[in-house]
Amino acid sequence: MTFVKAITIFAIKIYQRIGALMNQSYLEGGIPKVAEVLGLNEQTVYRHAKKGNFPFIKKVGSRYVVIEAAFNDWMFSSPLVAGATIKEMEEENV
Repeated sequence: MTFVKAITIFAIKIYQRIGALMNQSYLEGGIPKVAEVLGLNEQTVYRHAKKGNFPFIKKVGSRYVVIEAAFNDWMFSSPLVAGATIKEMEEENV
C-alpha cells in the first residue's frame, strides 16, 4: 500500500467517525446534567468519563459530549446494573 493510499484511507475513517458523532443528538446540559440526574459529583462523572466507564460520553477534541439516546438507553435498559454502577461510584468518591 502506498503512503498516499494509507493517508487517504485514514482520512476517510476519521471523517466517518466525526460524521457519526455530528449526527448524534447531545444531552443539553452535558456532564453537569448527567451528574445531577445520577446524583454524583461532576468531578466523579468527568473522572469516569475519562476512564471510559460511561459509554454515552465521548471526547470530541478537548470536550466531552453526552449522546442523549445512549444515555437514555443506559439509564433505562437495566436499572439494577445502572444502580449498582452508581453505588460503586459513590463509594469510590468517599
